[in-house]
Amino acid sequence: MPDVTIRCDRVKRELAFRVENERRDERARDGSKYGGLALPTGMARLFGWREFSAGPDGVRFVVTWRAPLTRRDHPGKPD
Repeated sequence: MPDVTIRCDRVKRELAFRVENERRDERARDGSKYGGLALPTGMARLFGWREFSAGPDGVRFVVTWRAPLTRRDHPGKPD
């Protein structure tokens, strides 16, 4: 089961995410357009996530990124 940590940095006005999971398979899937890291890498680019990284860390696989906080003045309407 993955471990998920979300921290709010009010000074930098961002959320910091960290997802850790056990490594299961050593096969590289970098070439896939729809699997592996292609989807989160594309989301990072699309949503402006900062410091996106993903890769093995010992027996764990770790994905981290930072996302800017937004303010919703009028719920249900665009920012």
